[in-house]
Amino acid sequence: MAFFDRLRDRIRATDGTLAVGLNPVLARLPDDCREYDYPRRAFTRRIVDATHEHVAAYTVSPAFYADAEGWTALAETVAYARGRGVPVVLDAKDGDVPNPDADLLDAVDAVTVSPYLGRDALAPLLDRDVGVFVTCRTPNAGAADLQDRPVACEGEREGGTDDEETTERRRWPRR
Repeated sequence: MAFFDRLRDRIRATDGTLAVGLNPVLARLPDDCREYDYPRRAFTRRIVDATHEHVAAYTVSPAFYADAEGWTALAETVAYARGRGVPVVLDAKDGDVPNPDADLLDAVDAVTVSPYLGRDALAPLLDRDVGVFVTCRTPNAGAADLQDRPVACEGEREGGTDDEETTERRRWPRR
């Protein structure tokens, strides 16, 4: 079954669209989780155990697991969540498209990508049996610098000059 079909079934089963991020900050984990070999794994298992009946999906961001122990914790977190029947989305939009040959990509159900990389960079993911979410807008405040800029349409500069309003819209926002 394709990812988006599985996700639709999961949304129906949980009667909601809640997605929970399994992105632990090592320095903020509870003390009793720090006693484990993989503290992030211990913490995320608690979150999965407490929420798996209610969530439509989990998300994981590689940035929260970017060290030797983290990669193991990430792989085991993904496996544990999927073992509970919940789809997992690799939230990797902040970097390059994940290596299509990477084991991690085979372990997750879907991935987020940035459209700025272009179709040729995204093609290896689009040809796989993995859901692909293309990021259209991000919530961070600085993103408005680009995302809120008006886009000039063809024919807007007839005659080689802009009117005052068009010129103002083309200026980069100042802080």
